Amino acid sequence: MKQLILLCSLLILTHAQDAIFSKIFPKDTFAVMSCSNIKGLSKDITTTNIFNLATHPELRSLRGNREFNKFLGDVSRDFEFASSLNLAQVWKIFAGEISVALTDVPLGSRPPQIATLIHIADHKICQKLLDNITSKIPEWKQTIVISGTKVQVLKGLEHAYYYVMVDDYLFIATGKSLMQKMLNNWRNAAQSLQKNREFATYYSKVKSNHSLFVYVNIALLVNSMIDLNPQGGFKNILHSLGIRDWRNCGIDFSIEKSKILTQFFANIRRKIDTKRILDPSKIIKKRFSFRDLLKEKKKLEEKLKNPLLNLSNLRGVNALFPSGNLDTSICKYIPQDTWGMVAMRLGISKIWSEIQRSTRKIDPHMHDQLQMYVQSIDNALGFKLQDFFDGLGDNHALFHLPQPLQKLPPRLIGVIEIRNKKKILDCIERLLRSYGYKLASKKYEERLIFYMEKQDSPYFHDGINKIFRTVFGNFAFFIDGKYLVCSRFPQNLMDVIDHVQNKRPSFDFASICKLPCSFVYHVDWKQVIPPVYSTLLSVPHFWEKSLRVQTSELPRASTFLKYCDSDVISMHNQHGVIHGKIHSNFGMETYLFAAGFLFLIDEMWSSGLNKLADESMYYLRNNKKTHELLNRKRYYEALQLWKRSFRFEYFSRIAKKQRDEINALYNKAQSQLYTKLRNHFHNPYLQSWQSAGDWQFVDGVLQTHNENAYAPTSLYTGQSDMSDYVLSFEVKGISERMDVGFHCGSNTSVFSSNIGHTVSIPEIKAFNNRWVPWKFKVHKNRITYWQGIKHHVVSTSRSFGKIRFSLPQDGKVQIRNIKLHVAEKPLKKEVKKPVVVVECYDTVDPLAKGQIGMYGITLTNKGSGAAENLTITTNMSSHVRLAKDALSNIAAFTLQKGESVTYKFPVIAVKAGSGVFEAFVHYKGQPTKILLKEYTYVR
Repeated sequence: MKQLILLCSLLILTHAQDAIFSKIFPKDTFAVMSCSNIKGLSKDITTTNIFNLATHPELRSLRGNREFNKFLGDVSRDFEFASSLNLAQVWKIFAGEISVALTDVPLGSRPPQIATLIHIADHKICQKLLDNITSKIPEWKQTIVISGTKVQVLKGLEHAYYYVMVDDYLFIATGKSLMQKMLNNWRNAAQSLQKNREFATYYSKVKSNHSLFVYVNIALLVNSMIDLNPQGGFKNILHSLGIRDWRNCGIDFSIEKSKILTQFFANIRRKIDTKRILDPSKIIKKRFSFRDLLKEKKKLEEKLKNPLLNLSNLRGVNALFPSGNLDTSICKYIPQDTWGMVAMRLGISKIWSEIQRSTRKIDPHMHDQLQMYVQSIDNALGFKLQDFFDGLGDNHALFHLPQPLQKLPPRLIGVIEIRNKKKILDCIERLLRSYGYKLASKKYEERLIFYMEKQDSPYFHDGINKIFRTVFGNFAFFIDGKYLVCSRFPQNLMDVIDHVQNKRPSFDFASICKLPCSFVYHVDWKQVIPPVYSTLLSVPHFWEKSLRVQTSELPRASTFLKYCDSDVISMHNQHGVIHGKIHSNFGMETYLFAAGFLFLIDEMWSSGLNKLADESMYYLRNNKKTHELLNRKRYYEALQLWKRSFRFEYFSRIAKKQRDEINALYNKAQSQLYTKLRNHFHNPYLQSWQSAGDWQFVDGVLQTHNENAYAPTSLYTGQSDMSDYVLSFEVKGISERMDVGFHCGSNTSVFSSNIGHTVSIPEIKAFNNRWVPWKFKVHKNRITYWQGIKHHVVSTSRSFGKIRFSLPQDGKVQIRNIKLHVAEKPLKKEVKKPVVVVECYDTVDPLAKGQIGMYGITLTNKGSGAAENLTITTNMSSHVRLAKDALSNIAAFTLQKGESVTYKFPVIAVKAGSGVFEAFVHYKGQPTKILLKEYTYVR
């Protein structure tokens, strides 16, 4: 995906030309990206430094370049196979403009509507490309009429797509209403994007020189986010951070003098309540003449022009973009030949106040915690951070002092504007003292240079001193008027003083940027590259281990210098409109913008642009490989390509259609294979076959080659109840190995582990061209087999089941003369056995003394034979006795299969306590007597 982003960041740099998208896209569009003339691409890119450097002979041999070229070649070939058109033919389709717009701000899970406009040069090739692509969609297209124009609709994907060619333009939309708006605007642009006032204001500034134009209505997006989260907390966060002040922004890219020029605009002007500025009481209480109204109008306009009105109260993150220009007096410290510098107008005290204000507005509890943390820092340092920040001004700079020998390490100098010299000195002295240092000074050229000096103290151990010293070195500074100039070492400051005293040529902002600036960044690569590159070359481990590049393949430093110039970034805030320029050699900001823009689309506005790119590459590769396998009748291998773990979203229906078609071919091939095998083998035990893989049966030889890297190839035969049989066959040309599984269960999956035992037949290269016989004798859980004259006996965990032949990845085999002799099973004489179920119960419980009760015994024969010589013997406890004439024992009798009989024994309670009735049941074939007990309480 990174390679695609880099490619896209190069492709967007094209010639300037008026685009018509503003007349076609609807007025409610909230984001636009337009490339005005893609046909100027090849000419423009070949003039850039980055292109000339990347195509230089000394860089072509680098591994990254080779991999990137291979990647592009693979994509080109796969696309050509899928579309039947090569990239050269597709390139002829485009005439100039390509524009994409996002409309309908996304709400919840609903994505935005996407509109695309493409200027077409060759209608025939364009139509052929569309037909070739849409032919792969299951319900691929139909024609409907929108605004009197016939429009093609694709309905076989996850979303419907509408497209139509109008004159020399191709319109594509993801919704019917959006397509209708585009067609209506083509005839009458009354409701088009160019009628949007905010868009028109921005577009008028850049349309004459832009190459890639990007516009985003941030206010519309922010309001939609608030609508999705109507709770007051979310709205309060956006308001406190100042995000609600952002109105719109835009970026345009172009090529200027072999370098990439990036311009960006952002409107963070807060809405002004004009009724509050123009006092309503004056309008109500006084009668204005026309001249008075004109005066009041001029006063209002002057107030609105005042930057303090709009920006004196910048909220949240907007405090990072203060208005006003950099003080050019700061340049006197920066040598003209500096390696690099950055200067900015930054109100640190204002930013610190905004941090505290924002946290208080967003979460008072978080604000309290922040205050406690700041208080602890204040106590540790011995001064208040707020006092230190209040003592700082708004103009600051950081630059690199040139090295006399052009070597590393860099010598960085900081210039800070201060308002209160005494307060700043006191804070610095307290800070050094808290780490065990004191502030010392010395004179140089009548200037006092302060530097830190270690003081002996038992309260500070060497660990703290080493860390502090590593970071700050011998921190030194001197104060010159309203500026504090500092460095890690006082020797560097002496060179700065010499530069100022001798009035050597200083850096001039006007030499690198024409517009007024509040931020300037400049780096001279011709000075930076030699020392940095020579240092890195001396560390081969860095290139070989981290970047996997041999140092011998790297180009010379002079090659880089040939295509490197200065990089410049400048920015200015004028009345709430931020205007910035980036003039760079390598266009890294273009790459970062492309990556960021795609990430924003992916995470916020769409269901996965990265997923779409990955699926496209995966589909193109699978599509080409599938056709190659089908031509070789490798249906199983082709089917596995579409059944793997990769989960399609955008191509799910296309993949399902292709998978179903391949599955039908595979099932047909399997059916033909089974028919051949059944017709060849008349053995009734070899009539059932199941397979997974591309098996073929030709002239009595069963053969296969497993090219599937994810599953073994398997073939099942026999019956699931086989337990005593002899299997013999001949094999030839085994590659890797072939596994023969015995006693396989009913689950005949290729991943089934329900197998008694597996015998592996290894590859023997000496026998690859010979037929080798194998014989197996299986008796229940015992397997005996012969390999030549060698005899083996193994035991299995199962005693019956099917036979399985399987091969691992890259396995290959030929099998013939399969013979299976199954031993006939002897008939077993059925033995009929009785099963007598006995139940005992009492009718009255408890019994009163002298009362008559009843015990009962029920016998049921649930077995397969009669119960003979069945007897019942009873026994009473002293608490009960049998009634007069009652039988205590039952003589021998026969109970037939399924019969049931009940015997009752009347008793009389004679003594209080727990009475027990015992009965013993026995019949022929029952090894022991059945004992029954029933307890009855006597009162």
